[in-house]
This record gives sequence, structure tokens and C-alpha cells, in this order.
Amino acid sequence: MTTSVKVFLRSDNPKKDGSAGIYLRFLLNRKKIDLPIGKSIGPKNEVTIEKLMSTPKSKRSECYYWNKQTGKVTNGCGIAESLNSFIASERGRAEKIILDYGLRGKKITRELFKAEFSRKNENHHVLAKDYFIDLIEEKKGSYSSETIRSYRSIITKMEKFKPGLLLNDITSSFLVNYEIFMLKSEDESGKGNQKSTIANNLKVIKTMVNVAISKGDLYTESNPFAEFKIKKAKGESQRNFIEPHELELLEKAYYSYKPLLLPIEQISPEQWKERENKGILTPSEYNTLRNFLFACYTGLRFTDLKNLKYSDLKKKNIRIENSSSFEERDCIEIDMHKTGFPVRIPLFERANNLINSTQKEGLIFRVISNQKTNECLKSVIKKVGIAKKITFHCARHTCATLALMNGLPDKFIQKILGHRESKTTEIYTHITNDYIFKQSAFFEKKLEEKSLKKKVEMDAKSSFIEKLMQLDPSKMEKLNKLLEIL
Repeated sequence: MTTSVKVFLRSDNPKKDGSAGIYLRFLLNRKKIDLPIGKSIGPKNEVTIEKLMSTPKSKRSECYYWNKQTGKVTNGCGIAESLNSFIASERGRAEKIILDYGLRGKKITRELFKAEFSRKNENHHVLAKDYFIDLIEEKKGSYSSETIRSYRSIITKMEKFKPGLLLNDITSSFLVNYEIFMLKSEDESGKGNQKSTIANNLKVIKTMVNVAISKGDLYTESNPFAEFKIKKAKGESQRNFIEPHELELLEKAYYSYKPLLLPIEQISPEQWKERENKGILTPSEYNTLRNFLFACYTGLRFTDLKNLKYSDLKKKNIRIENSSSFEERDCIEIDMHKTGFPVRIPLFERANNLINSTQKEGLIFRVISNQKTNECLKSVIKKVGIAKKITFHCARHTCATLALMNGLPDKFIQKILGHRESKTTEIYTHITNDYIFKQSAFFEKKLEEKSLKKKVEMDAKSSFIEKLMQLDPSKMEKLNKLLEIL
């Protein structure tokens, strides 16, 4: 398959004003297709329309500031430099289309080339971020606010990886590099994302690309996901949770909080630094920790806790076991924001202590954005000495995992978490198994230490007895009398 590209002046068919259009010719196996590049030039100053039309078609190009051999505008034209720059750009674009098809091992046809080259010029200069954000805005009515926020965050992250990324820059090679960037650790100037997060990010981008194709703003042949396959995350992604002793550290930090004695604006930098050095929580950290602990006790997602109102708190009469009497119990009754699934979550004392009982209406918790909450939580975790990457959603994992550790049935976990299917709850069984093996190893280590200590004591005792055996009989008799007195 032989291909070539050349630029020529359509001087054989000038317009009424005498100007001639500049065209690009694509040759494939000696068959041509001519495409306008949207530029034209007028005849030389001394050439009238009558003279132009009377000139034979084969020689009309000589009536223009045009070099037929090089396919460029000559210096007599006042805008020759800018026109030649544009011509070079269009020629390069045409050659890139041919090269891309060759690299992908795909057969190019004149129709495909025309479709690619004739694509609206504005699409070659549209920022991918702007285009995708517009698509997200169009979906506001059908997507939840969390989905919209998540999609926007994913697109913003892509833009940060390559600022100024154009819609047509999203190629299979770009996706490969972006995947590597997300996989690299933060120390390697990457994002340190888990494989499941990377897969979800790429799925959102793929959705956006497919919409662009359906709108005709990208051609099917340009779909980068035709060659790039999203890798499925094998096994379970890491789900961190707070262990019992770590929960105690957080509770201790919360209940030992020292409130500010002065308004925030009156606290000096030195006083703030002193609090920081002592590991004292800031008011924002204290409030975030309160929200996090409540989520640990109830398993609520961030949005459900954010939207929780006093009217969602209910009292239920529960029959006392082995009795005909009833007692009143507190609980939360809501429809989960993510699934719309109704849940009833019992509130025990630790959770109830975090609710302001003097207030009776409105929102229960003061909640900042998810991003700011996680930043605050990261600072809290560091201050209490927990060496884990914890986000607010880990509170939900904590609730489920601690319940399983304490022998509560899977059905209970399924109900309070609002899982429609038991297989979703089974995720936390894997976490619990990891914890069991971890604790088992710790127990084994303790046994080994105890066994080693016992061996040392036995060796010391044997050594002592051996020394006693070496004493002469008279000294042994004195020792026996001394032991009898004691």
C-alpha cells in the first residue's frame, strides 16, 4: 500500500473574485482524494480577472504567488509566512494520520483519511478537561451528587498529569503512561493508587470517550480503548480498618481534648505551635474525629453521616429476652444515599455520647468536604501514632470488621451496612481472616518468648543445683538447717 501527501493550488477553478483555494491531496495506490484546508490566495496584483480566465488552466498557477514544486506561497504575497506555517501544520496533521494507522497495524482507506482529516478543526483544540466537565454537567439530572463529584475529581487528576491535554491527545500511548503514573508511589512522583482505583478511573475516561464518539466529536477509528485494555484488579483491594487498640487511642484523644480558651483569631502562632508539639487536636481535628468515631460505631458512609438529621433518630420498644416486658432502644432509620436501601442501625452508648442531646432538630453533625475531612483525619491519625493510611470510609470497614471479630453474625453486618447481597458483606470476612492470622502470629511469638524464658530459668536452676552438688557434706548440712529456719 503506497501513500503520499501533497499540497496544491486549485488554480484551474478560481472563485468569482479570482482567488484560488489551497488543497491537500491524499494518494493511496495512485487513487487520489482532494480536501480543502480552508485557505485561499488571490492572483498577483498585475493579473486581472479577464487575463486570469484567458490563461490556459495548465499555466494558471503562474498567475498566483505560488510555487507549484514546493506547494508553498511565495514572498510576493503579504501573508506568505503565516500561510506557509498553516500549510506545514496541515501537511503534518495528514502525515500523522497515516503514521498512526501504520503504527496500529490498521488499514487506511481514502474514506477513513477524509473522515479523520475533515474532522472539525475546533476539536483539535478542545481541552479534554473542559469537554468532559461539560459532559458531566449534562448528566447532573441522572447522576447522584457523589458520582458527579467523583467524575470531576477523576478528570481533574488526569488534567494534572498532563496540563492542557486536548481531546485528540487521548491515545492508547497516553493511557499507558497515565496508568503507570497512577500506579507509581508518591515517592516516585506518582499517585500510589490501588489497582482497583486505577481501573475505576480508566472506566470513567472510557465512558467519556464513548460519549464523544457517539456525539461525532471523535471517530470510532480514533478510540484509544480499541487497543488499550483496562486491567482488572485481581483479588481484594486493601481495605484498612481501625483495630481495637487503635480505636482506644482515638477515643482517648477525643475525650482528652482541650478546647481553646480564647477565640481562634486571638490564638498566637506560638500557642498553636505549642499545642501541636503536645499533640493536642485542633478544633477541626476534634470535630472530624467525633464524626469518624460515630461512623466506626454505626458503619455510616460519609454522605449518610453528613445528611443525618435529628429526625432520623428513633426510639423502638424491644422485648427483653425471656420476658414479656419491653425496653426502649435508640436507633437510626434512614434510606442509604448510595443505594436507597432502608436501614435501621441500633445506637449503643458510645455512639449516643457523640450526639448533642440538647439539640432536637436540623443536622446532627457539622461536616466539611470529604477531601478536607480526609486531610484532617490524616493529621489526627498521625498525632495518635497510628501508622496506617486511613480515610473516612475506613470507619465503615472498621464497624463491619470489629463486629465480625466479636462474633456478631454476617446477617447483622449485612443489615446495618445496608448490603442487598450477602456476598458484599463477605468482603469483610477476608479482612477478618487477615487479622486472625496476624494475631495468631503474634500469639505464636508470645508463646515462643515464654518458652525461651522458661528454658533460661530451667538452665539457671540446673546450673544452681550442679553448684550445690559440688559443695562438701558439711556445708550442705549447714545450708539445710538455714532453709529450715527460713
